[in-house]
Amino acid sequence: MKRKKALGTALVFLTTLQLAMCCYYNVKQVREEKEPVNLSLWTYYSGAQLERFNELVQEFNDGYGSGHGIVVEASSEGDIETLTEKLRASVEKRAGAPALPDIFSCYTDNVYALDDLGLIEDLAPYFTEQEREEYVPGYLDEGDLYNDGSLKVFPVAKATELLMLNRTDWERFSEACDVELSELSTLEGLTRTARIYYEWTDSLTETAGDGRAFFGRDALANYMLVGAKQLGVDLVNVGTDGKLQLNFPRRVARELWDNYYIPYIRGYFCANGRFRSDDVKSGDALCYVGSSSSASFFPTEVIRSSSEKYPIEMLAMEAPRFRDGEAYAVQQGAGMAVLKGSERRIEACVEFLRWFTKEENNIRFSVGSGYLPVKRAANDMEEIRSAIKNGDKVSDSVRSSIDTVRHCALYSVKGRVHRIRGILQDNMQTVADRDRRVVLQRQQRGQNLREAAADFESERYFGIWYAGIMAELTEAVQAANEGWE
Repeated sequence: MKRKKALGTALVFLTTLQLAMCCYYNVKQVREEKEPVNLSLWTYYSGAQLERFNELVQEFNDGYGSGHGIVVEASSEGDIETLTEKLRASVEKRAGAPALPDIFSCYTDNVYALDDLGLIEDLAPYFTEQEREEYVPGYLDEGDLYNDGSLKVFPVAKATELLMLNRTDWERFSEACDVELSELSTLEGLTRTARIYYEWTDSLTETAGDGRAFFGRDALANYMLVGAKQLGVDLVNVGTDGKLQLNFPRRVARELWDNYYIPYIRGYFCANGRFRSDDVKSGDALCYVGSSSSASFFPTEVIRSSSEKYPIEMLAMEAPRFRDGEAYAVQQGAGMAVLKGSERRIEACVEFLRWFTKEENNIRFSVGSGYLPVKRAANDMEEIRSAIKNGDKVSDSVRSSIDTVRHCALYSVKGRVHRIRGILQDNMQTVADRDRRVVLQRQQRGQNLREAAADFESERYFGIWYAGIMAELTEAVQAANEGWE
């Protein structure tokens, strides 16, 4: 009898305890759901892009975020490389490193290392199939790092490349030399026009060989990758086994060489400043190919010296393509990744990303910063045109970006290609800079341009360069496939 009474007492106690624990956790869960969440967000935006982004973040905090207990604290951490290095320092817990953010801007090739450590949240489960269908398919696909249906990098805005031209000085040159703007629609026409411009500017002075460069490129890696695609090959891609594959035929390399290295060492192209917009501002170049999002940085004047400066206007055009090539253009623009955390924090991050990519919000950010929106409906031409201001250089770049999307298939490269992109960005440029200096030295000693550049333009010299870059790329692909890129 006593045992039964004791057992009954124990059951009552356990039941009471269970009810108390349930109440505790339910109250705790409700409290957590109602407690404000402060999210840290790192981006690399600057200038007009950062200004427009901050405006939208503030609008979110004052409106939707306030009603849902979410506050986003955004900060610009410098360019994308600086941001990536700060992330690395925080992950490694280096002295003085800041706490990791909840959300950060990134390119897909920057995320693999963090994902290998299990730090990146898969956002796919937080979006319904219907929601996913609202986004441009290629933009979501880019964030699926392993082609397994995951979403590790979320698209917030995209860009392509455009030709940004100093219209003011172009009109003077065009009239003097009877050159049509249509020549700039192909890479071959661009190279010819650059030669004409160099020779024309050379003729304006008594000094022989002092012609000015016409053109420059911000991202040589894009030229190599997209140029190869236009010529019919994927320079690097992911095979069915998940491994990177290199495909860089000599004929493709030669076309790329002839339309960048050769005009560069002859002085028709240049890369003097940190960015090619700097070269336009100094008068060292008349135009450049760069991200559509760089339009806000295009200079409003040319400053040749303290005593010579004048205002200029910009013209944005579709980037030139190989004349007989396929119509491809680069798809770029960093997305955002979410670091793993509590369910409440992750859901708050998703709510901000969902709000930011709503059509009306994304269009305002895009038109104000030179990017393209990421949802199908937001890419409706009439919707965007209604937000565009005629004569505004950022709006003009958006208009030209829309034309590019209409006329070209957008192309991006997935996989652990960070080191490979570095080689494509630096290899040919380093050789071209070195050899251009030699050509200038030879001209100063009395050789004409043809004589000074002759041995650099031989098939033998091209073959030496091709063998060298192939060796570098092969090693980088092998390293990426072995997981120690």
